Amino acid sequence: MKLKTNIYIKVLILFIITFATGVALRQCLSTFTEEALLEIFFKSFLATTFVFLIYLFNRGKWDLFTPVKWKNKYWILILILIILFSVNNYFQVLYSENQYYPEMIKSALGISIIGYIISSTTEEIIYRGFLQPFINANTISNFSVISRGNLFATALFFLTHLGFFTVMDPVFAVLSLVNVIIYSLITGYLFDRTKNIFVLIVLHIFLVHDKNL
Repeated sequence: MKLKTNIYIKVLILFIITFATGVALRQCLSTFTEEALLEIFFKSFLATTFVFLIYLFNRGKWDLFTPVKWKNKYWILILILIILFSVNNYFQVLYSENQYYPEMIKSALGISIIGYIISSTTEEIIYRGFLQPFINANTISNFSVISRGNLFATALFFLTHLGFFTVMDPVFAVLSLVNVIIYSLITGYLFDRTKNIFVLIVLHIFLVHDKNL
């Protein structure tokens, strides 16, 4: 039990230090460039750092680009995600009193699209590429549906999206966070079964235009 606890603490410390360093660098550059470019720099820094951590700790323990053996039930799970995000944002755009977020959804053009692609790629590298397989590779996990790594990654994925409350009405923030949990559990499940992160990056980029991730 102590070994398992140490693994969780170790990866959590790496996670916090990396994010804190990225935030500090972003703050230092905030007087020199605009917000969109800052976000791209921040997410690029995180992606680069976690790719290095994957290289450092992987040592052949887990796969990220295994050829996909796709099953029909995977399509059903993806369809559920698309419906959830589309319905949530449809009602958010129509009924939200806080129009900052809906307007950001509508204006996903130009440099924002680049930012969305980088952001989506970065988040999948962090949560499905590093955190989830790291925990699974270093703990005894006889999971049937949801792995320990998936649960751990989902918990951190949820916590890093609590900022929804600063840009959304409370009701829509809660609904969006529910979507985040469902998304993370489903994509974590898909990664455990397919061992292919590329598919999840593409899915994330597609769903990010619903802008709940």
